[in-house]
Amino acid sequence: MKKLRCLVAFALIISIVVSFSGCSFRFSSFDNLLRPPKLSGKYQGLQDSFEKLVDKDYSLSTPENGSYRSAFIVNDLDMDNNEEALVFYTEKKNPDLVKIYYFEYEDNDWKAVSSFDGLGSSVDEVKLADLNHDGKSEIIIGWNLFSSKTNKAFAAYDISSGKMKMISSFPYSYLDIIDVNGDGIDDIFTMNVDSSVTDHYTASATVYTYDPKSASLQALSSVRTDGNISSYSDIKVEKIDDKRYIYVESRKGDNDMITEVIYWDDETSTLAAPLFDVSTQSTSQTLRHMKITCQDIDSDGFLEIPVSVDMPGSSVADNSAVALAAANSKDESAPTKSVYYTKWVKFRDDRLRAVQYSVIDEDAGYILSIPSSWVGRVTVLGNEGQWDFYHWNSSEEKLGNLLFSVYYYDKNDEQAKNKNKNSKLLTSYGSTTYVYTITDAGYDFGVKDEILTSNFNTTILGGKK
Repeated sequence: MKKLRCLVAFALIISIVVSFSGCSFRFSSFDNLLRPPKLSGKYQGLQDSFEKLVDKDYSLSTPENGSYRSAFIVNDLDMDNNEEALVFYTEKKNPDLVKIYYFEYEDNDWKAVSSFDGLGSSVDEVKLADLNHDGKSEIIIGWNLFSSKTNKAFAAYDISSGKMKMISSFPYSYLDIIDVNGDGIDDIFTMNVDSSVTDHYTASATVYTYDPKSASLQALSSVRTDGNISSYSDIKVEKIDDKRYIYVESRKGDNDMITEVIYWDDETSTLAAPLFDVSTQSTSQTLRHMKITCQDIDSDGFLEIPVSVDMPGSSVADNSAVALAAANSKDESAPTKSVYYTKWVKFRDDRLRAVQYSVIDEDAGYILSIPSSWVGRVTVLGNEGQWDFYHWNSSEEKLGNLLFSVYYYDKNDEQAKNKNKNSKLLTSYGSTTYVYTITDAGYDFGVKDEILTSNFNTTILGGKK
């Protein structure tokens, strides 16, 4: 038993350190937590207090997402200069229900204040926010319901009375803490897919705000969004001309994505989703056939949304696991796929405006920005390690001359180095070298060295996968 307690104590120390690594610097004792002697003493006491209260057959339950990735979350939640702690765990006799213990640190001791059942079989994520503007954090816990990754509910907990109590709970698929209406108070912004509709899924964005009269959360506004979504991957917010634009990155199956653009309309005091088409129940204007999110592609300080545009005549090797498995099962040759131009658009005045075009090789991990005049006139043929860019004769719908090629190889591959010794360097990223060649027909077409070298980017995608 003593050996077991030592192992648990060590795991606790590691989990606390890890949980702080991605969090904001609101912790009152962040520096002290990094000192091993104090860490092992003070937080050993937390573990001891917890173990005295629970059955010996327990398992810690770690949040699966978010900044807080530890079953033990320690913070000065009520800003009283003393730390509080949350502990998530399950018992062997009921492993599908997560329980919570809430501790306060007083007089050099961890004291249990509250203990209660959670709402789910595992913890999705934990967030802290001052929802009622009283200077103390409310605790928002997202729960996975009954081992499901799609059915979730979040609960907001208040600790202002000295005890931890739930004030509201609502379903959600993805959430974030955002001051949506610009009143200076945090709101809970959620995306929620309703899969109960038989013929099609529906989805909505909802903002919840704290109502002091009822001392609970109330839905301030909700707006319909594209429901044909497999998951949400990220939320980004930017402020332009006193408006907060919320960009919700949404996945459609294995490869496709869209971006929902949502903002608070001051005139109507409601959420608006202007890109959602009510007639088709979809947001097709931001559809792209690759897993890439909004970026500041032109380095002007504002986000651009990537949108796929057809590239006639293109064909490259498809190295995705799904395509390779399908080809192997049918004993077919190597699978191929089409390439798309990527049109980068800004959202302004409820419209999308194109600002840049590019060609993206996801496998090689690069983005090549191209002049807009090339769109419809350049196409790509390629295999792994090499993409060839050709002139496309749109009037006759046939391939023209080879214009230029982009190659990549491992920087330690001497054979590849020798093969590409006459190529020009684009960049080196990690262990991969990227080079190019331009043909005489390419120079005649208008391809220039500076167009390729100045517009070749590997940092956004992170280079070769």
